[in-house]
Amino acid sequence: MDRAAKVLIRFKNLAERHGASDIRAVATGVLREAGNKMVFQEKMRKDADISVTIISGEEEAGLMARGVLSDLNAIPEQALIFDLGGGSTEFVFTRGEKVGRLLSLPLGVVTLTERFLLSNPPSLSEQQQVKDCVLNILKEKLSESGNINVLIGTAGTVTTLAAISASLKEYDPAVINGMRLTRDRLKQQAETLFSLNLDQRRRLTGLEEGRADLICAGILVVLEIMDHFSQDCLWVSDSGLLEGIILSKV
Repeated sequence: MDRAAKVLIRFKNLAERHGASDIRAVATGVLREAGNKMVFQEKMRKDADISVTIISGEEEAGLMARGVLSDLNAIPEQALIFDLGGGSTEFVFTRGEKVGRLLSLPLGVVTLTERFLLSNPPSLSEQQQVKDCVLNILKEKLSESGNINVLIGTAGTVTTLAAISASLKEYDPAVINGMRLTRDRLKQQAETLFSLNLDQRRRLTGLEEGRADLICAGILVVLEIMDHFSQDCLWVSDSGLLEGIILSKV
């Protein structure tokens, strides 16, 4: 909480120096599940003078989809957009620019890592436990999902996998946004990631700092989503929840 308050104070000072007249702080899956969420919110109000709004999974999914759709060069006829986060994954089905079914599932890279991936590097049995968990939830909640012709992923795990694929020494949204990742390419990346220990993963070109411990769970979730929906290609979006929050204020 102390670290979070310091980050919010730094962000607030930066925003104000750039002339921001309105600051909105939004919390998602991890804080939705936290037993001390109200204590956290009060501390942020007291220490950072910022009101943190905890949004529902459905609201998060809708805002995320709005952000993604705003930045696509071509709007697919029928798509599934997913936002893989720390405590949950949001799914949105779209037809053109119209948002259809949306839901939030308890598939987060932090929770899956802490629950299953305890070895360094994760063992085959640990990897299988993640796959089984993800598959069971997808089968239960998304067994009848309708046809889609495009799968779109957003948020840190997906964009990091794209950055690794492109061997980006410095993150460049212009390169990442709209990139296509094939299932075969991602399976190759998975083999590489699971052959490395944590320190070795940290040295991978393109791997965002702080994601070396989470990227293994992340790529397993992405591959299970692709397999579940029989998709051989993943579109990468650099836009998502943040852009959706901004657009909701316009």
